[in-house]
Amino acid sequence: MKKIFRFFSIISICCVSTLSLACDPLTSPSEQFLWKQSLSDGKLIEGELPNILFNSTVMALGIKSNKWTLYAFDSQTGNPRWQWSDWFGGDKPLIDYVHTFDNTLILSNGGYNYAIDTRTGAAIFRNSGPPRRESGTQGASGMGQWYFFGADISVQLGYLMRGNIYRNDEQILVTMPRGTGAFHSTPFIAQNADTMLVYFSTYGEAATNFRNRTYINLFNVSKRQEIYTLLQDTSSPENANVFSGGIPLIRDNKIYSAIGPRVQANDLESGKLLWRTKGNAEFAVSGIVEGDGIIFGNSSDGFMHAFDAQTGKLLWKVETFGTARRPFYMNGVVYVVSPGGGKLYAFDGKTGTKIWDFLSPDDGQGAGSSFTGIVTGANGKIYVRSYLNLYCYKAAR
Repeated sequence: MKKIFRFFSIISICCVSTLSLACDPLTSPSEQFLWKQSLSDGKLIEGELPNILFNSTVMALGIKSNKWTLYAFDSQTGNPRWQWSDWFGGDKPLIDYVHTFDNTLILSNGGYNYAIDTRTGAAIFRNSGPPRRESGTQGASGMGQWYFFGADISVQLGYLMRGNIYRNDEQILVTMPRGTGAFHSTPFIAQNADTMLVYFSTYGEAATNFRNRTYINLFNVSKRQEIYTLLQDTSSPENANVFSGGIPLIRDNKIYSAIGPRVQANDLESGKLLWRTKGNAEFAVSGIVEGDGIIFGNSSDGFMHAFDAQTGKLLWKVETFGTARRPFYMNGVVYVVSPGGGKLYAFDGKTGTKIWDFLSPDDGQGAGSSFTGIVTGANGKIYVRSYLNLYCYKAAR
């Protein structure tokens, strides 16, 4: 009798386990799939632009008839809405950040700025602005009608600039010598109602054998006044030639940033260093994001890291196989695409437990047809691009 009971217990456990596995929507990409739309007429999309979700429209970079094209779709159904390809030239877009406000999308690429109506795809304006610029930051940050971007004028000179989406007006805020273009910035309103800007600047210094030094700067836009400029750690040669990874994050009167192989927190008002992690590989490509008091970033040696935002303590670290673009956090889950493996990963934000790792359905259709770029999402959906198509999946949570 005991043997029979044990037999049925084992069968029950196996059935429950099998049923759980079969019914768990996180185990199958086909069960998570909602829709896909083509972004290409056959050529692989090698440019960079984050998938953009604004109001009920999702926008993604594509290519059509050898022209870089921005495609827009209904975020719920995937139905096409419009296409835009009014670039100045044929250079591929290299954009990490965009600004959206009042049905306007601002793209800053290669020294040029574009304003696009997100409802219709009509070009509101496009300009190179005075003076003629070269590539600066890979994108623009913004707040309301204002957008901010960096611009290299020459090897010897760089600008941090501000534009207005309503007036098609651009002004120089800060002139920076020896600029290298790493002018990532984040605007915010201070307690005294002044518009402030935290930005990174990276200079090549001949006195140190042309090593690059990265600075954190706080600038009062309303008064056009620099509050502080802080040189980052230069205590040893390995701390030279470090670049900032994307825009700084401002949370709870702190600045969070990825500079070289380290993630750090500074006091916003004084710039005082609060904590700094010890890392072995760069976060410059990934940058960092924050969610529920945790800082997430993917290092160039192929590991996703999670740090406590208050202390900098490493909470967990998991392998993602290669340098990844910026992670995306939503509802307790951090998503990232790893070019090394071509997969879309979803990890539990608190524990680092892997929820899924999907290969692109395009995988196998030629080199470069895996997932790529920066994930976005909202309302229970996430959007991820391959080198050929845009995919919409149910979110992990």
